[in-house]
Amino acid sequence: MITDHQYGAEMLLTTGKAYTFDSIECMSAFQNAGNLAEKKIHSLWVTDFAAPGNLINTSDAIFLHSDNLRSPMGMNLSAYSNQAAAAQQLSRFGGNIVEWPELTQLVQAAWSNNQQTGHH
Repeated sequence: MITDHQYGAEMLLTTGKAYTFDSIECMSAFQNAGNLAEKKIHSLWVTDFAAPGNLINTSDAIFLHSDNLRSPMGMNLSAYSNQAAAAQQLSRFGGNIVEWPELTQLVQAAWSNNQQTGHH
């Protein structure tokens, strides 16, 4: 169950099964873990922070990483369907605009560090 609808994410498999996540970083960490073959993943979707009922494919989304905009699992990532919406939140909260490949690297580094220190 997604607790905050501005931050949810969904992984759709080629079988039609969907995995839902409370946050963008949880989905990215699950994918990074390699427990599921990439060929089994059909697509990755994130909730549009500005329009919580809408999902955006990660390849089309623009992400904001901002310590001033808290996400449920603590990496403070939010997703937007367009550059203008992301820029508006960037000017309001500060941070950095990132794309999916860079975001997955941030998550991988954070999760690796947390596993070494025993935190999640």
